[in-house]
Amino acid sequence: MAEDSIYYILRPTHVIRGLGFSFCGISQPKPGYGYGPAMRSAYTIYLVIEGEGRLISNGMQYHLNRNEGFIIRPDDGASFITSQAHPWTYLWLGFNGENAEYYLAALGLARGHDTLRVKNALEFLRIIVSCLSHSRSTPEDELKLNSLTYEFLHQLSEQIVSETVPGMNLAYGEITRRTMDYIADHYLEPIGVNEVAAQLNMNRSYLSREFRRESGLTIKDYINRIRVTKASDLLMLTDMSLNEIAKRCGYGSVEVLTKQFKTIYAMTPARYRQQRDRLHNDTEINLNFLRAILG
Repeated sequence: MAEDSIYYILRPTHVIRGLGFSFCGISQPKPGYGYGPAMRSAYTIYLVIEGEGRLISNGMQYHLNRNEGFIIRPDDGASFITSQAHPWTYLWLGFNGENAEYYLAALGLARGHDTLRVKNALEFLRIIVSCLSHSRSTPEDELKLNSLTYEFLHQLSEQIVSETVPGMNLAYGEITRRTMDYIADHYLEPIGVNEVAAQLNMNRSYLSREFRRESGLTIKDYINRIRVTKASDLLMLTDMSLNEIAKRCGYGSVEVLTKQFKTIYAMTPARYRQQRDRLHNDTEINLNFLRAILG
């Protein structure tokens, strides 16, 4: 695996109203490990416990260190890469609900404010560990997890020392921004370079050249990275069959999904799910992982 993780995902049995827990975890990625560009299925707050890395979001690049963090909103494309020299360890909490934007705005984290700095990220680890200890998927545990989500946000309200971390504008041109916006809205459909160019009423070769020059990726690679990352989320968050996941991610078959998945994760989707399940269920690995983080 490209990162060592301990996590819990609540598979909802009903529509979340107000604000509700979705998932949480702690990760130690390998040096240089990158995630995304990705479209998450929930509002997800990440806080860096140790080390450093980079976030690329909404045309900005941020260098993040200990006690700094960021938010990825549902269907907002974002990437993050851990440092080669000082790989970060981070915790995360995901939540959903119609009141999510209201509470984030109240914390000074409205749209356009993707980064934050807190006094001590380690203090949030207690909440994450408590979430991990309520993973039996009972109604009582769900109530506790929702309560801990509110506690996490309340802790943020007391801990935030800056709503933003200075970033560098990547200066994407209008063509690249329009292309990314279109892909964000249609990546689950069977689109390719020709469809994107046609919808933007642009020459295919010119569009491809400009997008690669500014983003560092071909349009095809950008679409595949978003789709494969979405597939990895579905493998982790649901019990969907590989055939259904392939269709949900814009691929015509499991074979195509598997081929693209292996180019990014160096393993098949089936093996990815098996490793995640084994890591999640292996108590001894989880305990050793937490001991290593807590020292």
